[in-house]
Amino acid sequence: MSVTVVTCYYKINSKHSHDNYDRWMTNFLSNVSCNLVIFTSPDLVEYIAEKRMRFIDKTIIKTIELEDLPIYKLYKDLWAVQYQMDNQKDTGRTSDCYVIWNSKIFFLSEVMELNPFFSDKFIWADIGSLRMQSYDTSLMNQIINNYPIYEKISKTKIDIVLLEPIENAEQKIFIGERHFSGALFGGHKDVIMLLYELFYKKLYDHIQAGIFIGCDQQTISSIYNENRELFNCISCNNHSNDDYNWFYLWEHYSQL
Repeated sequence: MSVTVVTCYYKINSKHSHDNYDRWMTNFLSNVSCNLVIFTSPDLVEYIAEKRMRFIDKTIIKTIELEDLPIYKLYKDLWAVQYQMDNQKDTGRTSDCYVIWNSKIFFLSEVMELNPFFSDKFIWADIGSLRMQSYDTSLMNQIINNYPIYEKISKTKIDIVLLEPIENAEQKIFIGERHFSGALFGGHKDVIMLLYELFYKKLYDHIQAGIFIGCDQQTISSIYNENRELFNCISCNNHSNDDYNWFYLWEHYSQL
């Protein structure tokens, strides 16, 4: 079987400039020859296809407007309220960011249903997560040549980077806490579908309770504490570069 990587890009206001995203996207799209499905808005298809030209035979670009995403439409009246609740909005993140972050597992489920590359394992990778300045030349070559190695992806668990351990196994809510990196995660299609069910159920429960749900990583922390056996937590605690730690799954999935 094979691996399919899923990502998305919408040109919205966020924590980082469009120039930075353009550079990081080029790192990923123009260098990594994986099976790739990219969700985007119709006006960005040509822009993305040009960056992916070398590997266009391994690439599918799916178009959907951000306002047509199910999570946007389902909670259309919620996002402005959520933005007012966000105690980190001064970082530059917006309600559009919340929609995208909370759609990652939806995007994965859509690709798993279509399964254009006949894969049984899938990875989510943020389109701006391959930041070459974080890697030396040999590591970057390793990623370009190997990513993703099929055998490195767990079959019965979700692979995800654990940034800071959760000490309290009874904790339910994680507003403003940093434990998991939602930038990259992967696993077998069956375990991802289980995560899909758990994630959107937990999201609904948190909304009903009036809890901030903009950041998917905090919802994942809540799910983890109730289903620790579902996760393969991967840590990289010996590196001073924060980007390197957040995006360590690039290296993990490329190590022979």
